[in-house]
Amino acid sequence: VVTKGLSRRKVFLSKMITVLGSWTVMFALYFGVTYGYTAYFWGEDKVEGIFFGAFAYWLLGVFVLTALLMCSAAANSGGQVLMGTGIVFLVMFFLNYIPKLQKFLPLRLMNGLQVSTGALQTGDFTAAIIFAGVSTVVFGIAGTLMFDRKML
Repeated sequence: VVTKGLSRRKVFLSKMITVLGSWTVMFALYFGVTYGYTAYFWGEDKVEGIFFGAFAYWLLGVFVLTALLMCSAAANSGGQVLMGTGIVFLVMFFLNYIPKLQKFLPLRLMNGLQVSTGALQTGDFTAAIIFAGVSTVVFGIAGTLMFDRKML
């Protein structure tokens, strides 16, 4: 519902803040509970690198949610929103088959827990973090502009 006098940009940005805020709070709660019982049952020395892995998954979630919000601004139905978000992820999966692109794609953030095993270093994720951050901003701006022009 858009009320008279309230700009569409404010509506979209408040929607984005609510969604990303909810994601952040719920993810922090989930992570806190999981980290708490892991530290309690197995000791804190066995969970090194876990905070970076959690950050990587959180950032991937932010990327997906901003893609979802952008698609919701462009689409007319829930099915179209899901299809658009799925296409964004599907394109990333196909691009992930090109070895030279793998380090740039946000899908690399799903490997964040490999830092705790020593298989990867945090520096190996720099390009993916930058790409995910820039894409998130671009999706947010594009969604705001599309919602501003959308016929309701």
